[in-house]
Order: sequence, then structure tokens, then C-alpha cells
Amino acid sequence: MLGYRRQARSGRKRNLTLLILLAAITAGCAGPHATLTLRKRSPASAGIDAARLGRVDRVIEEAIADSTIPGAVLLVIRSGFIVHFKAYGWRALEPRRERMTLDTIFDMASVTKPVATASSVMKLVESGKIRLQDHVGVYLPEFATEGKESITVAQLLTHTSCLAPYAPVDSIEAVWGRPTIDGVWQWIVDHPPRDDPGTRFLYSDLNYVTLAHLVHRVSGRTLDVFAAQEIYEPLGMSDTGFSPPPEALGRIAPTERLAGGVLRGDVHDPLARLQGGVGGSAGLFSTASDLGIFGQMILNGGKYGGVRVFTPLTVRAMSTVRVMERGYGFDVHSPYSNLRGDLLGPNSFGHSGYTGTSLWIDPDQELIIILLTNRVHPTDTTSVVPLRSKVSNVVAAAITDPPRGRR
Repeated sequence: MLGYRRQARSGRKRNLTLLILLAAITAGCAGPHATLTLRKRSPASAGIDAARLGRVDRVIEEAIADSTIPGAVLLVIRSGFIVHFKAYGWRALEPRRERMTLDTIFDMASVTKPVATASSVMKLVESGKIRLQDHVGVYLPEFATEGKESITVAQLLTHTSCLAPYAPVDSIEAVWGRPTIDGVWQWIVDHPPRDDPGTRFLYSDLNYVTLAHLVHRVSGRTLDVFAAQEIYEPLGMSDTGFSPPPEALGRIAPTERLAGGVLRGDVHDPLARLQGGVGGSAGLFSTASDLGIFGQMILNGGKYGGVRVFTPLTVRAMSTVRVMERGYGFDVHSPYSNLRGDLLGPNSFGHSGYTGTSLWIDPDQELIIILLTNRVHPTDTTSVVPLRSKVSNVVAAAITDPPRGRR
């Protein structure tokens, strides 16, 4: 990715920046990116009972003990302050054990959708380059075939286009070879939707693969380059992007064991992997710290550390219900919103990823919960759906006072 490539040319500068950021988190001083940035404070200062919040340790440690996950990083932010930031268990079990660290880089899986793809689309909306109610064929004429002529950009964002959930990776690879962005795209172009567009919610990775093509076609930049230049670099998210470089591998949490060995630095999702790691639906890598910056930017109405990425109205469009319980990027009330738990409010929103990652934001409580695991390591046999809900419940139950104001 562009951000990583720039870091590779100045590795010592990147390492110094990381050290400064971690020092800011642990010491409570201002971060390196600007004046009003995330800082660590006691839970009590943010209206949270520390003893109640501490119960989350047991919940996560039990999930490690029963082999649901090898390890985790949990970051909880309230009113602009870090109130809990902890690494648990193991980053890797194979080929050798490695302790989890706060700066571990995770395969974000479908968290890619809001943090990379939808965000890039909304930047194009803000600049007047596209309109969400336009038919996709206005920008991608070859897409408008086989019953897809009426599908809009908004329907792709909200999973109401009724495109098939996925594409047959093995069949595409057999015809086109690997990697093949063109082969995946041609399969989407050639196949009709599963139902009449706009008639129901059908979660589909192909929606976001199509959106990545739209970003490239309209902006002239591939999704990885566009997101890095327009979002991550302005915010100082130095460990976020696609296709991590070799020097980052030591901090990356490995995922599944396949025939060729354990995946580490290669995206877990087969469709994204078939496309060379940049698929629109998956492929992003990031850390809890960087996601905290992104989440706080969203809570701040599009601004963080003196840098404005979105306008407040764009954030509202992304995070409130627009079509069938989804915003233009974030999940609000769909069947996939179980990571809200049982106590957080109806205005909260976020997204989860298949590998075991999740970001959930409650604007009413000025709360961000980031739980990153690599639950597919070394085998894809467990579910973290209950764990996400339990963590959200414990954090919500620790809130004792109203929020204290955003930073």
C-alpha cells in the first residue's frame, strides 16, 4: 500500500513515530499528529467504573483458555480518552508462539468495507464526482447487464442490490489464473442479481468489490492508493493499508493454516487474495491504535487532530439508517449488528470482520469499542459472535456517568 511503501523508504522515521504514539498513549501526553488527539485517562475521569470495566479481562481470558481465540487486543475509548488498552494471549501459535502486543497488525477482513471502501466512495460523493442514487452503470457501463441495470451506488453500499453474496474463487482462478482482478470483475459483470434490486437486504462481498472498481474508474486511483492518500495519511494512520511490506510481518497476526503454510501478511479472504490483496470487501490491515483514530474521527463528525476528513453530514449518512437498517457503510440494525450487545443504544453502529475483528461506536455515549482477534488462527473452527456481545455488555455496564464531551 502507498502508506506502507512510504514507510519502507523511511523505516527509522516510522519506528520513531510509533514510539512517540505509544508513549503518548501510556503517558497521557498529546500524540504526534496534532494537539487534540487520543490520550490515556483513568476510567473514572471518563465516567466509567474501573472495577466493572476490569471484568472484561476475565471474559477475554476465558475465550483464550477455551481456544476460541489465540489472543486479542481491546481498545475502549470514551469522550475522547483511552480508558482501556490491553493485549491478551498470543499473537501467533504457529509456527511458534508469540505474545500479543498492543501494536499488532490485524487482517481487518470486512472491517475493510466501512474503513476503506465506503469511506473512499463518500469522499467522491463530497467532491461531486458521484451521486449515490445514480445507477452504477453511469460509472461502470459494462456492469449494466443481466438485470443489473437499475442497481444504484446506494444499493451497493447498503447491501440491497441483491448481487450474489460471493463468487466462485476456484472457477475464476481456473479460467483466469492468479491474481486476477479482471477475472473477478468479469464474473460480476456476467451474472445477474439473486433477486430484484432494492427488494431485500442480502449481504454481499460483490457489492464492495464493485465499489472498489467504481473508486478506481472515477478517481483514476486504485482503492489502496486512494484510501491511503485521502484518509489514512492525513489522519496519521501509519499502520493501516493493503498489502503490508515484508518489514511489517513480525507485527502481523497470522491467520489460517493452509496447504502452503500459515497466512501472514496475505489477506485471509480468498476472493480478496485472488485479486492480489485489494478487493474492496476485504484486504485492509490495521492496528487498534489506528482504528481508534478512525473511530474518534467519526465520533468527532469527520475531524481528528485538526484534520477534517469528512463533513458532519457525511458521517451522519454513513452511520445512520438509510436503507434496510444500514448506513452508507456502517451497520446499524441489520442481522449482523449483534456486536452491539444487549445494553448499547439504538444509535450505535459499526462493523465486524470474519477474521475476528470489530469496531463499534455509540455516539450517545461517546464510546468506541475495538476488539481485534485472529480467531481463524491456526484453523477456522470458532466463532467470536458471543465474545463480541459479552465484551460490549461489560463495557456498557461499566458506564456510570454521562459522557464528558468529545476531543
